[in-house]
Amino acid sequence: MTIEDLGKELSRLSNFDFNDWNENDVREEFIQPLLKLLGYRKNTDYDINREEKHQLHKPFLMVGRKRIDIDYALLVRKKQFWIIEAKPSSPRQIEEKSIFQAHLYALHPEVNARYFAVINGWNIVVYDSRNIDEAYQPILNISSTELPQKFLMLNKILGAKNLLPMLKQRVLDDIRDILSVEVMEERLQEFSLAVDSILESARPVVQENRRNIYFRKALESEQSFKQICFSSTLDELIKLSFSFSNTFGDFKIIYEAFNSKFELLNNLEKSKVVTTILQVLRGRPAICHRQNLIALLVKILPNNEMLSDSLSFSSIADEIKRAIKDCLTHFENQAWLRELWKLEGNLYRVYYKLTFFSNEWFDMFFNNIVKIKKEVLEDEELVFQAPDNLRERVDFIQKSVIITYYQCISRDEQSLLQLNHELNELEERINPVFQDEIKKVHPDDRIILRYEMYNKPFDFLISGLFNFLYKDYEIVERLLDEKSLELILELIQKDRKKYTASWIDKFLVRYLFNQNRYEILEPVSSNYNDSLDMLIILKKIFNCGQISISIKPSSTTNTNLLNIFIRENYNNEGEWTLEGEVDIKDKILKITSLNKKIKYVSDPIKPSAFSTSEKTENERNN
Repeated sequence: MTIEDLGKELSRLSNFDFNDWNENDVREEFIQPLLKLLGYRKNTDYDINREEKHQLHKPFLMVGRKRIDIDYALLVRKKQFWIIEAKPSSPRQIEEKSIFQAHLYALHPEVNARYFAVINGWNIVVYDSRNIDEAYQPILNISSTELPQKFLMLNKILGAKNLLPMLKQRVLDDIRDILSVEVMEERLQEFSLAVDSILESARPVVQENRRNIYFRKALESEQSFKQICFSSTLDELIKLSFSFSNTFGDFKIIYEAFNSKFELLNNLEKSKVVTTILQVLRGRPAICHRQNLIALLVKILPNNEMLSDSLSFSSIADEIKRAIKDCLTHFENQAWLRELWKLEGNLYRVYYKLTFFSNEWFDMFFNNIVKIKKEVLEDEELVFQAPDNLRERVDFIQKSVIITYYQCISRDEQSLLQLNHELNELEERINPVFQDEIKKVHPDDRIILRYEMYNKPFDFLISGLFNFLYKDYEIVERLLDEKSLELILELIQKDRKKYTASWIDKFLVRYLFNQNRYEILEPVSSNYNDSLDMLIILKKIFNCGQISISIKPSSTTNTNLLNIFIRENYNNEGEWTLEGEVDIKDKILKITSLNKKIKYVSDPIKPSAFSTSEKTENERNN
């Protein structure tokens, strides 16, 4: 809810004419929306229990009834902290007997509420059940007409987000009052140790609460994202959902939503959807959007290989090949797309460097955003996604780049060329200050993304694309021809800083092996039985292993080599490791080492030097 929405709702509640309202009217039309403004919702961490019933026992039976009915009990993570007693609007002034009644309810052992409020529409009176004088003075008394002006006072005491901090402050105030009459100094130390003990015993509970909230919020966030995706149209998914920089998990959810609708269509309808994808892809999408749509086409290819449209496309496979080659050549035959690709990289670098060029101002700007969010967001949101300076900087850069990019896509080639030239000149001017400022920033506070290197030298377009394509390697492998391989090798030869240790290198290593472009240099290893056994091992580690890549210059030729190391994944019997190199010039993979490392497993039947009971006693004594 925005501040404007809050103001409108408070104004609405303050203008009610409560004449002739019964208790139920007050509950449903006034108290319920008021609790919503205070942050309470059913079945949340800030829960509402309505019409709780509790039996009365001695000495409470003296009031002449056997049970009590509580109109509203307000809870924070299942702990009850305050209650509301609703009353009809007449009489306008809340009577003492109503206050006594609510106080009695708050003191009930099963309720034990720190605060209680009595509300009749006209007035809201709030009491601290542990600190009431003989005159029964409330800690807060607000008429409904004062709500817009005094809501913050009410929210500070009973608001869902503020209740726990306020209660902790009250505890500290109580401690201060109690200790102010102490005369024995050593008892202060005793008390301090007791408090430390409570804090230590509470720490694992707090940690468990935090874990539970995080996982619950993560699940809620995923479910909410799924609901949005599955309720979106195919057009919305293609043009909007796939346009963002999505994680693999997010991409999977969006694709599942897309596929659930796509597979219900007939071939003619499917062709129209593919045409929509291609229209976006052939347009001027941002890099993330382009990567996602190519990955989407790869996903839908296996079940739709024969799909075509005489006016739009001959086959999905051909369109994927064309799109991949466009990326591998950086749109060399489409000058306006090439300038847009350069523009996006320039924008990322310049915006990133500008935030450090004026680092003092931006630090204050981002810190203020973080401060506001910490004050406004509920604790559960802070646990799940705590705001920090780094996250706000990333968010600012991403939004600034996307907004600027889409403002520029309608420009012609010459205009884009001029804009890129101006951005490069600006970058040159701010670089010296940026280099000085970035040195002052702790490495942990720098952005781990390679914004300052986009296109110079890091190729976000190709590395990011193959990051997605690697997940569907078996499909993509069939689409790459000799020309694509030439382009990949050409890119790697041009500037290895762009691609080394990226997904395109890993893709290349797997591709060469599966195309039988490899040779085994003897002697490799003696840990396999025969050549067939070795081939099985090689297939397993190349297709499932963890591939690490580095550059090394060749000692015999001028050709640089890709140094490779592959470790087998998750084998309890011991893991295979492979070492080798890729000769870029000859387009061949050379395997120089293949070894098996036996994992150490302790002997479960090794005899103990003493019995279990003796061992336990020995450990206890030590």
